[in-house]
Amino acid sequence: RDDLCGEIPTIAYVWGWPPTRWLDPGQDGFAKRQVRRVSQCDMLLVPSWGTWEQLLMLGGIQAQILPAGVDAAVLDAGPGLINKKRQVLFLSRLDSHKGLGDLLQAMALLEPRVPLVVSGPGDRGPYIELAQRLGVPVTFCEYDDREKVQALRDSMGLVHPSGHEGFGLPPLEALFVGTPIIVRNTPHMIHLLRQGACYFDGPQDLAQLITM
Repeated sequence: RDDLCGEIPTIAYVWGWPPTRWLDPGQDGFAKRQVRRVSQCDMLLVPSWGTWEQLLMLGGIQAQILPAGVDAAVLDAGPGLINKKRQVLFLSRLDSHKGLGDLLQAMALLEPRVPLVVSGPGDRGPYIELAQRLGVPVTFCEYDDREKVQALRDSMGLVHPSGHEGFGLPPLEALFVGTPIIVRNTPHMIHLLRQGACYFDGPQDLAQLITM
């Protein structure tokens, strides 16, 4: 709330914004409003160095990094299947920068085809159309926490092809339960996951990693 800044000590935890919200000239007003709001707070916390760099770039604003974490009580729900399901899992919003289109392009290179399970809010229409055109078998759903954990434990792997993340919770959750992870080769993902994931640059790389 803007009216609280300056009246009482305020702390903001800033998750960050996708590039479409602060690099697009059409979104210039949004970026300026957010920078003005957070600059009035007494302390700024961010979950990653990527968001820290974003604030510095947008307005020269300094913040402290306080990484987010996983909910161990939810994720520690018992063992998954010994023989994993032959399926790849995608857990994210269906926004363009999350990379589902790139994942579908990679899945289309696989023979035989591998089923893809997609869980997340957003407009499924364009991705359903793309999957049908490419001949990729896809199941769309929206898991609750219990279902998500079970899917993470039972799937052969999680692919997180996002080009931008404020933090990146799904791959961290997969790491916690021991599910193999493939992520886009970005500085933030490397900083977050280190040796705990496989990294790809394009659809060909991604397709090869899925078949390993």
